[in-house]
Amino acid sequence: MMRVRNDMLYEKAKELVKNNKNYRVSEKFYKGHKFEFFTYILPDYNDMKENNSFFMRGFCVQDSKIEILGLRKFFNIGENPDWNLESLKNLVITEKFDGTLIIPFLLDNKIEFRTKMSFDDPFVSEARRAFNLLTETEQNFILEKLKNSENIYCELISPLDKHVVNYGSELSLKIFAYSENGKLKPFKSLDFNFETVQDLKNFLETQKNFEGYVLYDLENDKQYKLKSSEYCLKHRAKESIQNYEVLHLIINEQIDDLRNLFNDFELNYIDYLTHEIINYIINKQEFFNKNYVTDRKEFALKMKNFDDFALNMSLYKFNDVKVIKEYIIKNTQKKTDFENFLKKNNIKNFNEFIKSV
Repeated sequence: MMRVRNDMLYEKAKELVKNNKNYRVSEKFYKGHKFEFFTYILPDYNDMKENNSFFMRGFCVQDSKIEILGLRKFFNIGENPDWNLESLKNLVITEKFDGTLIIPFLLDNKIEFRTKMSFDDPFVSEARRAFNLLTETEQNFILEKLKNSENIYCELISPLDKHVVNYGSELSLKIFAYSENGKLKPFKSLDFNFETVQDLKNFLETQKNFEGYVLYDLENDKQYKLKSSEYCLKHRAKESIQNYEVLHLIINEQIDDLRNLFNDFELNYIDYLTHEIINYIINKQEFFNKNYVTDRKEFALKMKNFDDFALNMSLYKFNDVKVIKEYIIKNTQKKTDFENFLKKNNIKNFNEFIKSV
């Protein structure tokens, strides 16, 4: 059995959902059990810091009593003032894999797998296959940790995933961290003699086809990401700040990989745009809920009097934040469409924002 609630995270998560519209919960039923998945629309650092809600990234509760912790949100070195780092003293360094987060857990004494928010997507099926490829020692390590009510975190490398790092046709499950007495610990560490972050960065820039490192401050239970410039540049070009790509990066939660490449003005705009998109999604969902009627034809006739008819009809089929995110991306595939979207919704573009501050 996984860790039974003893620190009131479940109560805190419910309060966040109740009082802050950026946080959401969805119920799913799996093999006779109820699961509540908690998350946010988009990661807003200042909000997460104020509410100490970093744990809300994929936080899951089974049957209202058993917590299955997601991997709490942490950041790139220098991404914000609280994640600055210069010395490597007392830090443990591990490789960062470019895969899909997989969280094993026990259900009725049998091992199961989930992604951040799902039990039934193709990556879960791939994780089951990859688990069988682990060594007996690795499998036993996972099972023992789960039996002791701890959490295990793995990265799935699979041909299904669109990696930046080229893993070829590899299928593997990389154990990278586990919890022990409530603290996150690395599964394996790298043996480096570097003294400063700059030394490690310099070495990282010599590596090819490699994402980067995760640095663990075990004493303070804090983690830092360090990604190579090559990886970040391949992920997206910096010029996306004045194009629709920056919007897509925000919506797909990929903007973190590029924050170190932007100056302060650009970072302020990214934070502004993130806040505006959160409000847009909240308003669209609230409008739909307010005007919803069960009869489809009646609802369609009603919606013809308003903007975004296609979006509202899509929400009629499946009322979920994901639908709104996909709608935004679909309708901002060109620079002109992106600019029209901003103008229509009274959102400043980058140049307008700079002039206003």
